[in-house]
Amino acid sequence: MQRSKGDADIVRTKSRLATVAIMTMLFTTRVAHGGQLDIYEHNGSVIDWFVVNGDVTATYSQPKPSLQRSGIRDGSVLFKGAEEGNRVTGKAFVFRNGCAPAPYDVVGYFEGSNIVLTGPSPVRAKGSCEVVRYTLDSPNAKLVFRYSSTHH
Repeated sequence: MQRSKGDADIVRTKSRLATVAIMTMLFTTRVAHGGQLDIYEHNGSVIDWFVVNGDVTATYSQPKPSLQRSGIRDGSVLFKGAEEGNRVTGKAFVFRNGCAPAPYDVVGYFEGSNIVLTGPSPVRAKGSCEVVRYTLDSPNAKLVFRYSSTHH
């Protein structure tokens, strides 16, 4: 049986409501344990930056439409690591549709209200999920998170 456009809209709406409910629960839990949520913008996407006892998880909350072709969805983890004072270290992730996210080491700092992370990013073999090398000559080698005043 073929679904209508209206059915697809209902499914998307239910999915978004479920995501909101889960994110609300996560935020409530994190706040109860001394955590903090900040919202940043990164390359046209909205990123939730959760910090709990210095541990950071950055997830897409509103990925730009073109990223969906790479398998990025609401809740996809872009960065996992730690904040120590002004320094941020951890693993960022590169996405390709049909492949597991490829992790890579990054280090960075707060620059005013923004965060800048850098590290050699994975390069995959053409048409493959295999990571064949790492490079600083890639847009993924420098990640800039701009504090969002419009999404708070």
